Amino acid sequence: MLLVPSLVLIVLLGFWIRLARTRRSRLPLPPGPQPRWITGNFKDIPSVKPWVTYAQWSKQYDSELLFVTSLGENILIINGLASAIEILERHAHNFIDRPDITMFRLMNWDWNFGLIPYSKRWAQQRRISQNNLRKGNVMKYEGIQAAKIQSFLRSLLEDPEQFEMHIQLLTSGLAMATIYGHDIKSMDDPYVVLAEQSMTMMSAAAFPGAFLVNTFPILRFLPAWFPGTKFKNFANRCRVLTTRVRNEPIANLKQRVMEGTALPCIAVKLLEEHVTKNDAESGEETIKDVTGTLYAAIHTAFYCLASHPEVVRRARAEIHHVLGTGRLPSLSDRPLLPFLEAIYREVMRFYPILPLSVPRAALHDDVVGGYFIPKGTVVWTNIWAMTHDPNVYEDPDEFRPERFLNPDGSLNNDDKVLAFGFGRRICVGRHLADSAVWLTIAAVIATFDFYPARGESGEEIPIKTEYTDGMVW
Repeated sequence: MLLVPSLVLIVLLGFWIRLARTRRSRLPLPPGPQPRWITGNFKDIPSVKPWVTYAQWSKQYDSELLFVTSLGENILIINGLASAIEILERHAHNFIDRPDITMFRLMNWDWNFGLIPYSKRWAQQRRISQNNLRKGNVMKYEGIQAAKIQSFLRSLLEDPEQFEMHIQLLTSGLAMATIYGHDIKSMDDPYVVLAEQSMTMMSAAAFPGAFLVNTFPILRFLPAWFPGTKFKNFANRCRVLTTRVRNEPIANLKQRVMEGTALPCIAVKLLEEHVTKNDAESGEETIKDVTGTLYAAIHTAFYCLASHPEVVRRARAEIHHVLGTGRLPSLSDRPLLPFLEAIYREVMRFYPILPLSVPRAALHDDVVGGYFIPKGTVVWTNIWAMTHDPNVYEDPDEFRPERFLNPDGSLNNDDKVLAFGFGRRICVGRHLADSAVWLTIAAVIATFDFYPARGESGEEIPIKTEYTDGMVW
């Protein structure tokens, strides 16, 4: 009978600890919904497509910055590009941290380079990642990308109705071949299955309010049989998956290196560098952390192209005019194909794969735009709101590559892909993803027509536009 009162006491204790950490200031907090006593804005925070609600709040409160609290946790939401640059780039030294999301630790996602808090370990991994994934080095892997994309084109030709499966196989194959030199033959590949399942579970656990233990970490010490601890079973199931995702690909690669059958890839280069430095053990741990975080999204491109066949025809005409019909576009052709580049930019704007990016955390108290931001505040960057701002992009819900062109057909200066993030936490693998997505779009436009499917009577079947909900869209 004492179990429930004890749980209430633990929750209240956690709340007051959080409240005590928030230093009072004479400066105002950013605007937002009026918080309730104790629970704050817990009931106001949406659980479905929160980026849309946050964009509406931004208009309601006439502010790019919003501030809410949830059971004592401070949350800052950035809804505008100018504010994102000010906070995440000009104040980058203070907003370089990641929040300590308890479920990530319980699920064994805290090894992931993109999610770990600011530390010496993070700085070391960032340095290694930048050295191996900078723009110049990524060009070395164009051959691997081209081979995978050509295989993808053959699969589309042989079985176009299974395009979604081919896309999944392409994106998985690009990542695994470039990073681990592993050739994926089907979606039944164990590494693909592991990655898909663990990423889905990670996405579901990230948002505020997803699991109470994220707000009150002390709950993790409760026994698994205690009421309200279903999160432990969820975390344990994911932990098995993420442990395998982290360890099995690199173990398989090391075996191939010993046998002399390993193909050139990023992980082989990292292994060779660290073995040369007689630091194999720590190097291997760093490799595991760095090489598990790349994917590229092609689904949105297919949806947009199928919905706008006239865009495909115009882009193909540009390709044929510049390159002829004897070969596929390469990265060296990219500056010569402005309309194709505009399509790429519009695809990346239209449905950003991380609509709220990955959360940051304030290392110290700060003042931005006259507003006080308390230490420890969790910061969400509403990428979707920025890429759908009608003041920047007219009719933002329409697919219009022309918005990235000048009247003379040349590209305008809007070349920042917001989906990759900002500041020192910008996506380290962005150049790899950028080249893979561009090459894929260029190849399929050069070789295929895109149309909506038709029914038995010849009528067009409307394309469903539903996207999954969660941290990864």
